[in-house]
Amino acid sequence: MPATLNRRPDTSRQGGFALLVTLLVLVGLSALAGGGLVLARTEAAAARTHAAGVHAYLAAQAATASFLARSRGPLPDTFGVTYAFAPRVTATLRGSRLLRQGPFRRLYRLTATGAYAAAKDGAARTLGLLAILDGAPLRVPAALTSVGGLEVEGPDVRLDGRGDPASDSACAGSGPPDVAGAAFSPGGYLQPSGGPLAASGTPDTLSVAADGALVPLRGEWGEIVAGEAAYDARLPADPWPVSTRLADGSWIGILVALPEFRADASRSGSGALVVAGDLVLGDGFRWEGLILVGGNLRTEGTASIRGGVVTGLAGSSGAGAPVAHLGPGSVSVRYDACAVARSGRFDAELVPVPGSWSEAFVPGGA
Repeated sequence: MPATLNRRPDTSRQGGFALLVTLLVLVGLSALAGGGLVLARTEAAAARTHAAGVHAYLAAQAATASFLARSRGPLPDTFGVTYAFAPRVTATLRGSRLLRQGPFRRLYRLTATGAYAAAKDGAARTLGLLAILDGAPLRVPAALTSVGGLEVEGPDVRLDGRGDPASDSACAGSGPPDVAGAAFSPGGYLQPSGGPLAASGTPDTLSVAADGALVPLRGEWGEIVAGEAAYDARLPADPWPVSTRLADGSWIGILVALPEFRADASRSGSGALVVAGDLVLGDGFRWEGLILVGGNLRTEGTASIRGGVVTGLAGSSGAGAPVAHLGPGSVSVRYDACAVARSGRFDAELVPVPGSWSEAFVPGGA
């Protein structure tokens, strides 16, 4: 009987198959790891892009809110303002006038683009809205209004509150004042010498309580003298303007933050003159527009004003209240509706139109 051979089984084929399976598993794991890495990088890039977009959106929103809060007075047909909120976060707001709605209202389109600058994942977001510049004319009670008292010296003080019918019709909504001549606190009228107050119109004078009903501006006086309005010059930091008419023919707004300001003929002009303290009008002073005074008003010599005057805005009625002293020289104050309206626009506010917001997302760098 032949001997039985003891042979080992042939495993070469099995080993080759196992190697193949192992390689396939390694390739699969590598693919999974690579896919996970790509996914992680994609998620990281998406997160950076989202964060950049949030920064850009908030910058655009902050620029819009800041401009609306600080914008006062007339605006040009087109304008632009740039804000820097952080080293890589900026915003540019641009505006353009769309419509003119009557003599005192303007419709503007505002577009704010916030940008987050980065080497790879920057972003820009754009917000737009419509806003109305409400430049409704200020209402002053009389040709001359004194929250405190009124002192008239001499016979050459003339107040005319009849207005100009042609002017009143041109400036719709800004008709004649309630009082033709002067409005002041009860018992606040004193005429040391001279004849009766020469006021043209009816009633010539009116003694009323010096509260918000007399001068609505008193409630806003703190904001007005704080410089929030659109002034073209602020004294004493700025010099007196060479001209009180701007290149486009509009009138200037001047804030004088001094305890006392003396204005002679060299300070004549047109627009809004806002004096935080006392105002002394020297000989030859002429003004067309609105004069607002926080303290006392005193004239020294000849003075002529066409528009409206309000004094004593920083004080209160009663004993020791700021007064207006006119005379003994020739003083003329003639109410003019258009002059008051055009001057009062320096404090106009920009109001957003509800429901006019729009948004655009711009991927990539700013």
